[in-house]
Formats: sequence, structure tokens, C-alpha cells
Amino acid sequence: MSHKHILATIRLAHHFGSAFTPEQVYRYLRVKMDEGEFSNRLQELLDAGRVRRQDGVLFTAEVEEAFRQKQQWSRELFGKYRRILGAICRAPWVRFVALTGANAFESCRKVDDLDLFIITQKNRLWLCYLLLVLISKLLGKRGVLCLNYLVDEAHLAIEQEDYFTAVQLMQMIPLTANGYYRQVMEANPWVFRVLPNARPVTELNPRYV
Repeated sequence: MSHKHILATIRLAHHFGSAFTPEQVYRYLRVKMDEGEFSNRLQELLDAGRVRRQDGVLFTAEVEEAFRQKQQWSRELFGKYRRILGAICRAPWVRFVALTGANAFESCRKVDDLDLFIITQKNRLWLCYLLLVLISKLLGKRGVLCLNYLVDEAHLAIEQEDYFTAVQLMQMIPLTANGYYRQVMEANPWVFRVLPNARPVTELNPRYV
């Protein structure tokens, strides 16, 4: 049964065109599992050839080449729009910005958009939305920004409480170093019931700073 849950979580990453590290697989298991048991069951899958580990991430054999290409495209996309993302982070009424979706999973296509989670100042959500539309239009990037989540700081609870939303929240990559990421996690305790092994990130990903 443990093997089944581990394989299902590895394939979840493949569903998004991505791949998980062992730590991420453990984090996104649907069932509570001791870390020692997880390590033993994962090693059994590796020894049996059902899973392969390459450069720190886990694959079923058929997806590795596609993942490498999408990972490269994802990092190039972030580099291309780094300055725009920096401007958004510093924009009036913006309190928090994170990458979500394909950007967070590093599974972008060659031509893709930026999937964002943005928190605005209280009672400034629509004003902030109009400002972001104006910024993207002035920069000629109207179709690049995709606001997957746009919430104000007084309403951080996410209504859709399911496994895939929980994974999206845990996988997001914060671009701002402040207390709002922690507040999002505290406002959505259901995430840790759905993902009983998950823990919030404690520092920014250096690749996306």
C-alpha cells in the first residue's frame, strides 16, 4: 500500500509535466507516513527499477527527457520576466507575490505565461487588479500575467479545499520575504489535513530571488 501512495505522488508531478524530489513526494502524500518507512519503501521502488533518481528528482522512466526541457523553459521564462515580477512585488498595495501553477512546478511550455498568487492590501483588491492590468499593458505584456489567486490580506482563506489546491499552495514559490506566506498557511489549516506530512517552506528559493 505504501508503494502505491508513493508512486501515485510521483505520477502527480508527471501529470504537471514536472518531477518531485523525495522530500516533495513525502510532503504531498495523501496519507500519514513515518519518514523512516517512506525512505525504506522508496528505496525498494528504486531497487526494483520502478522509479529512477536523477539529479535529486524522481522519475518513472518515460518522462525524464520531457521534464528536463520544461524545467529549462521555466527557468528561462522567469529570467526573461524577472524585472517585471520585481516591479509587481514593489507595486502599491501589493503585499505578497508567489509563482504558482506550471511556473512553480517548473513545467512550462516554450511559450507560456506567469501564474501568480498575489495578496493585496485590505480593500484594495480591485484597485490593485486594475493597476496590474495597466502595468502589463504599458509593458506590452498583457497576456503574460495570469492571476491564479488574487486575494486581499483580510481574506486569505481559499474556498476550494481539495487535494490539488493544497498541492498548489504548498508548491508555490514566494518571491517576497515577509510574513504573508505564513499567514496564508495559518488561514488554510485544512491544507495540513489533506497533506499530513507537509510543512511550510521557511526560506526563499535562491533560484527565484
